[in-house]
This record gives sequence, C-alpha cells and structure tokens, in this order.
Amino acid sequence: MGRLAEAIRERVTSRISLPYLFVLAAILPALIMVWLPGYPRGADTWGHLFKAEYLAGQMRANPAAYFTSAWMPAWYMGDPYRTFYPPLTTLVLAPIVYLFRDPFIAYRVFVSLFFILYSRFVYVSFTEYTQHWTAAFVALLAVWSPYTLRTLFFEGNLPRTLAVLVLPFLAYFTETTIVRSTGQRTLLASLAWAWAILAHGQQALMFAMGFGLYSIVRIILDHKIPVKRLLHVIAPVALGAAVTAPWVLPAYSRLELSNIPYLPPVKVDIFSAPLSALLPSNNPGAVMFGLGVIVLALLAVAARPDSRRIAWLISGLLCLWFALGPVGVAFSLIPGHDQLLPERFANFSALALALAARGLVPLGFRARYRRIAIMAALILLDAVPVFPLLRQVDFPADRAAIAARLAAQPREGRVALLTYPEPSAIDVYFASKFGMHDKTG
Repeated sequence: MGRLAEAIRERVTSRISLPYLFVLAAILPALIMVWLPGYPRGADTWGHLFKAEYLAGQMRANPAAYFTSAWMPAWYMGDPYRTFYPPLTTLVLAPIVYLFRDPFIAYRVFVSLFFILYSRFVYVSFTEYTQHWTAAFVALLAVWSPYTLRTLFFEGNLPRTLAVLVLPFLAYFTETTIVRSTGQRTLLASLAWAWAILAHGQQALMFAMGFGLYSIVRIILDHKIPVKRLLHVIAPVALGAAVTAPWVLPAYSRLELSNIPYLPPVKVDIFSAPLSALLPSNNPGAVMFGLGVIVLALLAVAARPDSRRIAWLISGLLCLWFALGPVGVAFSLIPGHDQLLPERFANFSALALALAARGLVPLGFRARYRRIAIMAALILLDAVPVFPLLRQVDFPADRAAIAARLAAQPREGRVALLTYPEPSAIDVYFASKFGMHDKTG
C-alpha cells in the first residue's frame, strides 16, 4: 500500500509506550470483569453466538464450510421484523468458536480483543497530530464511553461493535483527507468503510452522516481548505459501498430476501434516547451520552480553541441531537429517518466528543494537579455508572427453555432464541430451520 500503509503498520505494531500502558491499566478492570464466571447479559449476543456456533459446527465437519455454507435458514434466524443483518460478525466469530469449541469463551475473547484493539486503534490513529499522552487520553475516553459499553454489553449488538472498532480509522482518514488527500489514503479509507458496511450497514450510514457534518463544519471554520475537499471525503465512502455492492444490492433489491429493508415505525420511538440520557444513571440499561466527556469537550474548546476540536464538538453534539429521535425534531429532517434507530448516533458522538476533549492535554504546570483531579472526576462520572454492565449474569430462564427445546428437536433441527433489548417489552421467539415455532412474552 506504499508509505502510508507502512506508516500505519509501524504505529499499530510499534513497541508499547508508557502512555499506552496507562490505557491498558485503565481497561484491566474491565477485562477481569469479563472473564469472571457467568454469561452475557445482552439479548442480541446470544443470537450472534448461535449463528457463529452453527457455522463452526459446519466447519468441524468440513473446514471449507466457512466459505461455502449458507447461514441459518431465514437469514436472521426467523426474525419476525425481517431486520437486515450483515454477515461480518459471523465471519469473525465463527473461527473463534471453532478454535475454542466454546461460544462463551469465544465471546470473552471477542470482548477482550475489542477493548485492546479499539484502545490501540484510537491511540495510534491520532499520534500524528497530538502528543502520545493526548492520544492516550482520547483512547481512555473512547473505551469507557457509556454508550459504547451499552452497545457491547446491554444490547450485545456485536455487529455494531465491529463497526465501532474501525471508527478510529474512519475518523483519522476523514481528518487527514480534509487536510491533504492522496490516492493511497483514499484506498485505505475505502477498505475501512467497506468493513463498517459489512459489519452493520445502518451504523455505517450514521457514521457517514457524522463525518459529513464534521467535514462541513471543518471547512467552514478553516477558509484555507477548499470546498472541493468534500468530494475527497465522499470518495472513500462511495468506493467502500462499491466494494460491498455484490452483497448489499441483492439483499436490498429484494432479490435475496423479501421485506428488506423494513423497520416498524414503533421501533424508532423505542430506540430514541430520552433527554435524561444527558445525565448519569444508576440503571445499567439506561441510555447515557456521557456528561463527563461533554463537559471535558466544552472545557477543551473553551481553553484551546482549534478548528479541528470545534468541528468534532459540533458534529458530536449534533449527532446527540439526532439521537433524541422525533422528540429532538432534527432527526425527522434526515432522509429515510424512518429506517434508522436514533440513539445509535451516539456511537459516533462517543469518539467525536473524546477527540474534542483532547485539547485539555498536555497539562500545564499552573494548577496542574487541580485540573487532573477535575478531569479524573469527570471521567469517573461516565465510567462508574456503566461499570456494572461488565458483570456477567446467571444463566437466564429463557435460555434454559431453549435448551429444553433443543433436546426436543429432530436431529437436523436448529433452534435459536430471538429477543430484543427494549427495556419495556422483550419478546422471546423460537425459530429453527423449519421456520418460526412460537412466541412467548
């Protein structure tokens, strides 16, 4: 890929520096919690693990099944809402399940890799523009973002987690492309966008909107940047979509599946963030934007104004506004908004606000320790309420019911539990290769 790819490779694989050791120490408690006895709490997690276990079982009979075996019949295992889910999660999880022969160990490995890789990707993506301690600060804020942890644990939405994993590179390529565009950077950025689309198409679309907002604000604030650079930002997104077109187009043109895409209108309201998301909550399932990082971002922009930080702050806050859904009004102005789940815009804001807050580091000697104490308190304000999400749970009764169903199925039958993480109405569906069986509420 040339010198740019080599530079990225060297930064990702370079020796562990002291600032990044600080980040690793900060995520160590999370890794310990993940590996304690228990089971995943996220309802979506079980469905994704089941698909991976199914493919891993096919691979044990024939390793080539990884490339040739179809996924579960009825695609998302009989999903009554026919919501479209892409295949990257199964492709990533299945080899881990195949290797460890235990889906729950595979889940722990997946989560551990996410913590380590995501923190590393955030750290190395921005060392070109900031000092190492500043990059470590951003990584710390990004990893402990309340909504990122909610995505991974309470919802257990592993496809969106994989999309978030590549978010630092998308941010890096967007930021650098605005300043100076090259063909190599466009190619690498298009591959990153292809990953995001194959991980979760809806989340990738929300990322594209967020980076579009950032790019527009950035160009408005810096008159030296030509407007035509917007085309350079759009090009990788278009190329990434083109790379994934052989998979996306058949499904979305309904040649492969019927009723796709389709999202019931009630889901938009259910997945709209409440105004209380601006404040911390002791409810581990609550939507939280992260009051601490919002305050840190505002302080950073006020203390050290910079066009990059201001653009990250504005785009991050606008996406939080979108996350409020119809109540926030702005969401209703987005084309195709009836097919988007609003609160998921917060995944973009989690990194955008962290990048805005990087202006607080490096710290000066004047009132240094007082500032460090305030910053630490604001970080803990976000981290402490979501820490219980990392705790594993007992084997739920509805999963026990699945085990009984499995025992009663014919040898060739496969049964899966389908639930949704709405806090008010969680339905449980049983499906197998023979189709939907029943529903319990």
